[in-house]
Amino acid sequence: FFSTMASADLLVFATLVYVSVFLAPTSGLLYETSFFILIASAVIVAAMIYRGESGSTQVKVPALKAGIAFFLILSLDIPATRMGYFSTLRGLQSVKASLPRRVASGVFETLDVNHDDILQETENPGIKAMDFDHDGKVTRDEFVNWSKDNKHCQVKKSETNEVYCSKYCDEVLEAAKIRQKALRRVRSLHPIGSYFSAGFDRQREKIQSEKITEIFESKTCERILGSVDHTNTIVNTFCVIWFFTASTALVILTRSRWTLDVKKKE
Repeated sequence: FFSTMASADLLVFATLVYVSVFLAPTSGLLYETSFFILIASAVIVAAMIYRGESGSTQVKVPALKAGIAFFLILSLDIPATRMGYFSTLRGLQSVKASLPRRVASGVFETLDVNHDDILQETENPGIKAMDFDHDGKVTRDEFVNWSKDNKHCQVKKSETNEVYCSKYCDEVLEAAKIRQKALRRVRSLHPIGSYFSAGFDRQREKIQSEKITEIFESKTCERILGSVDHTNTIVNTFCVIWFFTASTALVILTRSRWTLDVKKKE
């Protein structure tokens, strides 16, 4: 049957879970200590449950329930790791959005040998497709608009030799490296989540250090940039299910009273 544990205790539990799983992994101030905050939360929850069961006639029950609660809270490092991923990849969204314009502007400056912000078709025959008003000249804005409106980097990095697309693929590669470095940092701060992430990689026979090379050999630069801030949907779903399962188990654990029946041998 259910115990009469104070609602205030459940509110404390909910607050600790929120801070440990959602706030700390996404906060610049608490990020580095997020796993230690999770450990502290697990200790507090276990202590509160042990105290709430201290009046039990079953000697082993308080310690057993406290231990289960401790490991349930620690298991929330799995979804906490995912929250760290989301927070980190959010920073790549601005890089992703600005990359085409930044690359186009850089290539334009390379081609603009006269530094007058105008490309002459007589000097650069390849810019004819960018000359929207057919005046034999291409301005910086025309060049940038062309780079945004045309799907001209639908090739793999190893297959491109065009100036703009080559530079574009180089920048996409740098963005992919930033992503990989950021995700490694997240894993280094979440040992439990990192263990399960590594297990998922092993199951897919993927090695993080080889992942970038493999991706650029199999996908176009444009497609890679499009997914540079994305995460694996299957893992995301698993983390959501795990969070609600562990949280529900914790609530049931705190609201129920156990009785261990020990039969004596005759």
